[in-house]
Amino acid sequence: EVGWMSFANGPDFQMVKLGDAKPAKPSADHNEGFRIKVYNKEIGVREWSSSSKVVKTAMNKLHDAYIAGKDANPGKVPVVTIEGTERVTINTPKGELVFKAPKFAPITQWIDADAFAAASPAAAPAQAEPAPQPPAATGSDLF
Repeated sequence: EVGWMSFANGPDFQMVKLGDAKPAKPSADHNEGFRIKVYNKEIGVREWSSSSKVVKTAMNKLHDAYIAGKDANPGKVPVVTIEGTERVTINTPKGELVFKAPKFAPITQWIDADAFAAASPAAAPAQAEPAPQPPAATGSDLF
């Protein structure tokens, strides 16, 4: 999904499926961004969203790879690995700014979309589990 997101007064997502007409920008606090479902063996299905320009640039490259392979893999979704982050330095009138963007490995595998859908919380009965805790802030590769 793509559209507008703001966290000024709590999360507010005004999103549409990619390719649909994007709504008008709801407020000055909203930024253009994306939202996708991702799966990780340890934490299950989660939503990932960002309005960061460096993250959107990395996602655009990954999306291009998806488009290049989707016709050869009908009914499948790509397996994507994040190899870490890469520093992105941008020179601005206010000086040099440094950001971190996800570094995606090339898509090397496609799996049945049904397997991904089966991992979705909507497909499984609700279970009372403690919320996953974020990793401890160690090192400089967190963004």
